[in-house]
Amino acid sequence: MHFKHAFVFLSLFGAALGAALPSGGETPEPEIRCPVATDCPKGWTCCGLYDIKLGGICRLLEPGQYCIL
Repeated sequence: MHFKHAFVFLSLFGAALGAALPSGGETPEPEIRCPVATDCPKGWTCCGLYDIKLGGICRLLEPGQYCIL
């Protein structure tokens, strides 16, 4: 009887894990780099992690969100 419960648990866990992982069919958005804070498109914010050669990364923040770096 315990094997049945373990099997059901592992099956549900595997299904939940599979649903949570990215499908791989989606391509991530390319990063927009901002060597100068004003280089981001309008409405975007230049955030860290800051690279000496490439600058920061432009991010489209939701209202109430802030860069932590």
